[in-house]
Amino acid sequence: MLANPLMIRLATPDDGARLAEIYAPAVVGSGISFELEPPDGTEMARRVGYVTTRTPWLVSEHRGVVVGYAYAGRFRERAAYDWSVEVSAYVDAEHHRGGIALGLYTSLFAALAVQGFHNAYAGVALPNEASIAFHLAMASRRSARTGALATSSDAGAT
Repeated sequence: MLANPLMIRLATPDDGARLAEIYAPAVVGSGISFELEPPDGTEMARRVGYVTTRTPWLVSEHRGVVVGYAYAGRFRERAAYDWSVEVSAYVDAEHHRGGIALGLYTSLFAALAVQGFHNAYAGVALPNEASIAFHLAMASRRSARTGALATSSDAGAT
């Protein structure tokens, strides 16, 4: 854990550049993100603006610097999925295993529950044992409380 407390807040388009920095390693040289080119700060700012019209995008700050983020987006377009979301979290490499993703997901799921969402799904690219273990642990925590987190081992599974 980090020695100083973290602050979790809603993301704004002004966070775009820092979000792009955090996200880039998941795109470059990795299949984790399912993207081919890392988006720049302008694109990340646009995504924040788009996502937050419906669902939360949260950032975690440590000493005033964004060190991670988590957001929920539309799971599928069909009306039956209106109360289901897909969730993602990314943490700056220097801050991995510091409890940041746990704090972000815990806050994100609380916000989603208030909004009335019932199911959250996370896709995990393989191999990624750390992410699988984290998401399975979160699924266990969630299913015992107010909602469900389903995990899948590939982008197409539900």
